[in-house]
Amino acid sequence: MPRRKTQTSGNKHTSVKHCKYCDRTLPGSGFRLHEQFCKRQWDKAQFRKGHLTSAIIETDTTDLTGNASTLPGLPGSAISDLPPMFAPSPEFAPEAMDVDEAFSAQLDSNLPRLPLAYIDFIPHPKDVGASREITSLCDPSPSYHANPSPRSLLDAASPFAPWRTLSDFEYTETAVKGVSSANIVDAQLKGMTGRWSKQDSDITLRNFREFRRTLTDAHVHGVKFQSKTIKSTLWDKEYAYTFQYRDPWEWMLSLFTDPSLASVSQWKSKSVFYCENGVREKLVNEPWTADMWKMVDDELPLPDPNPHCWAPIHIWLDKGLVTKHVKMFPIVGRPMWLPSDIRNASGNGGGVILGFMVMVDDPGSSDERSADKNYEFAQFKREIYQTVLDTMFYSLYRRSCNGSPVTCGDSILRILYPGFHTESLDFEEAWNFTACRSNRANFPCPRCLIPQELLGRLTGDAVHMVPPRTSQSMRHVVDLSRRARTAGEREKILKDHGLHNIVHFMWNFRFCDPYLAVAYDLLHFDESGKWGHHGWKLVLEVLGQLKLSTDATDRMARFPRWRGLKHINDLTTKDFTDGQTHLDILKCIVFILAEILPAGSSLVAFARSLLQFRIVMGMKVITESRKALIARFIARYERACKAVSKEYEKNFNFPKQHFVVHAIEDIELKGVPRNATTRTGEGMHQEVAQHFHQTNMRNAEAQIAKRDEDQEAVARTRLLVDDFIRQQNPLPDDTDELYDLCKAGTQRKAPKSKIAPTNLDSHWIFGAPWDYGDSRALTGRKNTENDELFRNFDVQLRQFLADEFPEMYMTKLRSSSSTVSIYPFSPKRTGRTVKTSYDVTRIGSNKAHGSTVDIAAVHTMKPHQWRPRTTWNGCLVYDEAKDLSFVRLEYLIRGVLMAPSREKTPARTQIHYLVDTVDADIFLRSLNAVQHPFCRQRSPRRSFTARTMSLSEEGVSMIPPRSEWRSRRGMTRTVPMKVLVLGYPRTGTSSMRKALQILGYDEVYHMESVLANPHDADLWKEAYHTKYEMGELVSREKFDEILGHCEAATDAPPMMYAEDLVAAYPDAKVILTLRDPAKWWTSFRATVASVPQNRTFALAMMLDYSGVRHLGGMSKQMIMQLCGPGVAPEGAQARFVAHYDHVRTLVPKDRLLEFDVKDGWESLCPFLGVPIPDGAYPHSNDSAVFNQRVTATARAALWRVAGDLAVPVFGLLALGLAAHYRSK
Repeated sequence: MPRRKTQTSGNKHTSVKHCKYCDRTLPGSGFRLHEQFCKRQWDKAQFRKGHLTSAIIETDTTDLTGNASTLPGLPGSAISDLPPMFAPSPEFAPEAMDVDEAFSAQLDSNLPRLPLAYIDFIPHPKDVGASREITSLCDPSPSYHANPSPRSLLDAASPFAPWRTLSDFEYTETAVKGVSSANIVDAQLKGMTGRWSKQDSDITLRNFREFRRTLTDAHVHGVKFQSKTIKSTLWDKEYAYTFQYRDPWEWMLSLFTDPSLASVSQWKSKSVFYCENGVREKLVNEPWTADMWKMVDDELPLPDPNPHCWAPIHIWLDKGLVTKHVKMFPIVGRPMWLPSDIRNASGNGGGVILGFMVMVDDPGSSDERSADKNYEFAQFKREIYQTVLDTMFYSLYRRSCNGSPVTCGDSILRILYPGFHTESLDFEEAWNFTACRSNRANFPCPRCLIPQELLGRLTGDAVHMVPPRTSQSMRHVVDLSRRARTAGEREKILKDHGLHNIVHFMWNFRFCDPYLAVAYDLLHFDESGKWGHHGWKLVLEVLGQLKLSTDATDRMARFPRWRGLKHINDLTTKDFTDGQTHLDILKCIVFILAEILPAGSSLVAFARSLLQFRIVMGMKVITESRKALIARFIARYERACKAVSKEYEKNFNFPKQHFVVHAIEDIELKGVPRNATTRTGEGMHQEVAQHFHQTNMRNAEAQIAKRDEDQEAVARTRLLVDDFIRQQNPLPDDTDELYDLCKAGTQRKAPKSKIAPTNLDSHWIFGAPWDYGDSRALTGRKNTENDELFRNFDVQLRQFLADEFPEMYMTKLRSSSSTVSIYPFSPKRTGRTVKTSYDVTRIGSNKAHGSTVDIAAVHTMKPHQWRPRTTWNGCLVYDEAKDLSFVRLEYLIRGVLMAPSREKTPARTQIHYLVDTVDADIFLRSLNAVQHPFCRQRSPRRSFTARTMSLSEEGVSMIPPRSEWRSRRGMTRTVPMKVLVLGYPRTGTSSMRKALQILGYDEVYHMESVLANPHDADLWKEAYHTKYEMGELVSREKFDEILGHCEAATDAPPMMYAEDLVAAYPDAKVILTLRDPAKWWTSFRATVASVPQNRTFALAMMLDYSGVRHLGGMSKQMIMQLCGPGVAPEGAQARFVAHYDHVRTLVPKDRLLEFDVKDGWESLCPFLGVPIPDGAYPHSNDSAVFNQRVTATARAALWRVAGDLAVPVFGLLALGLAAHYRSK
């Protein structure tokens, strides 16, 4: 029935109202909705203002505040209750920043404000003339980059010289890239200059001879190969080896003097810090941000007046197959003073082939020779190896010591010192390069002198105190062996140090160490090594034994697709050899193994911990907090390996496992591991293989060298031509390349969508493969799964529009005839600009004048308590809602891969795992979410996902799932006890625990350890009975049961057994954490002493028999012993003082440290004999956080009890109802 029109008087004025929020006068109709909208915006602005006020940094000289105008707006009402996704995990939040006076003095008085978030670049003190740079992360405008100087290598009138015409060059470029043979080039040139062309052609080349002569003339712009022959004698027979190489100094010189690279060359080290909201954290990415470059700069002299600079290179060498039977051994160099995007590419400034290592063929069979003869041949191979390298890099030797003056591309004369920064090698090549003995040696590591039997140990002093290899120490070993009187004595000296009797060519280079330069390689050590050759093979073996191979293959084939993640259909039926495929398998395998392997399988934790370590190691930027993450993941990975060894008898004593010990050191010295990955060099094998197939297979290296010179000449000329064309025909600043990206994106396979992506970096595709139209037509429509996906679609959409766009709604949608039309994605090109849209919602009946808004129809996902049969660290499970929700497109952050569970799940649920391992970004977002088990936190109450995710911060539980609990009864000590922290609880023991973990102590026991493993409480109650009821000392065996896996212990219950622990571990150092007794009592009474009065916790102790119930008796014993009967202030403080006096009488002064948290690292580290780490001393676990965590722990326990009771209660209820109706 149509709505009846309301008649109004013609002379009556329309009422108007004034909005106090936006200061506008509007008609009274619809004013309430407008005012509600403005109020929400005003509340957000006030919140933002208060947030900025709290971030003000005050110094003695100036007031530095954040600029609110540069901050992005907060999300709208649809998701305004969600926390920011970049909120740092409390456990890894960096400490407050101190702004030093030097920094304040350098700031311009005309710039009194710092951005809210910025990157701080601090130049090296010897970088005279360089200034401190601050790059704002709040300013939406792009950063300014100086334009490179114009090239001056060739005459601008003929940038394609020595080719006569541009067409000549372009044909040559095509022929070289296409690897055209001489016959094809000759035929094509004769045709294009003859009968093929109806008109005169611009190509002046007539035949292959002219083509070859011109291309050879262009070699002057590159570095030519040289040929060298070396001779050596083995078993009275002389062998000659000829190899091709480029002079590395000539190659480096061409880069030094290139004007186009001058603006991006980095000549001095820098310290880089990320600063936000008053916190400051050091960043490491490029080599010049790490410590090795800084140490070299410290040793170089000050400008005199020319600056002295280090110019190191990156070396990669590896042999590979170019045919099924032929191997070649290219050596590639990359300039480390250029950014990674340039040096890891193939253009100007990228990696080049510096030469080919000779392949020394075995003259006989190793099986038919004696051991001494085999050793002589191995010695001969390594001598040839070192001779080739010494010949190739001889031109750098004296220059590395004394420097060489070079006028660089920016016209500045610098004294440059070439050297070697990083060597990216597989272990076989690392042993050859460093002249060390291989994996069966007593000391097989090329970086340190770790004994063979400790290769599987990754933490503890046993591995971290191993002496490193250095040029000086290894030279001394070789000299000592050569002075030995007998061959047996010489061999023993060399074996005891894992060396061959060879003088290394790099020993005399300055600023170079061949052992330290061996870098951690993600491809060979992690992906193809620990996982591909060890972990994955073990998984395949176990799947085969359990007859689960077919099931695993089927589950992997049905695993959802994701851009950049290889979809594998033949998981167990095909042998994979490349590291990238092994990495893609590792990213998915946890979600499969957790559902098919027996419950509690150690392989799940092994694969997960290895992947966690690999993801953080592969990040482009690594901070101090991420290094702490890596240390945690290493310890977790080591525990998982021990469990796998125990369950499957797997031996992890191999060198690639041990090299994890050097991972953090590599980051600190050289930058992120991405700088040293061999993945960038593997493409050289394909390039060499292409060249090889165009040779006559004889003396192939010389022919390959010539073809590589051709490619370099063409590439350099192409850069000159492109620069010339760009200068002559500059593109407008508003040129948009989105259309080309969209066009390219349409070629990508999208199984469930017909819509092209907006760009090639997106993780999702907007749109759906359905017909579109009026929103009313979609109401009631059902999707292919036959559920009510579009129920009340139009009503919900209009309500959302009314809330988010009230003015538009009042003017365009109040009428009953108004329409909301939805149009599919369609890129439209107008002139030189590109206008794109997604699935557009157009509001208003007039299509030509309707308003458009960007809205996403999404499914929300809520955390679910269900877990698979084997959980893992970071297991995030969500239930997908059936109804649609709407959100403004601007609030979608990124796409998330959700993998549906194939295991039996609760009824009426659509359980999905959040796959947090597809890339580092989503891994960090998941890790920062407080529900992540890494932070010992349980599932929050609510979450939002639109195939995107933001996690709330409500629940913080200290008890992990049952699958992680274990009984330690009968356990023995596995690591030595090193530190006993015997101060009372609430005296900084939680901060001390984190400090010891940062310093590398493996497992620090704390009261939270009891909460994480409630079965420990039973053992502590037995210890209490022994000491306080029987009056006897607790034995070391009892402590080893509880603390055998820990290197340190702090807090209660351990501190209650001070006398017993000191007697049990006489070599352990003792720390007393100090606090004023009155302040301690105030904190203790408000936290630990109040736990029994927490009603939620008391209820959990009554009901949770398997978990919190274990803690009840222990906690009462602990409080009574610490505070005395009645828990009175005077008695508690008296016991506090008496305990400290008693400990002082137990421990000698040289083993005792009385520590106040204000003393920080400066007091703690010298006492423990460890270096002071970067970053401030940690502070954590204040009273408010403590009480919140206790309540959250109790709630999590009650939810667990409810889950345990749900099945039997509902089962009995169903039986009762059935019996009732049956009786009727």
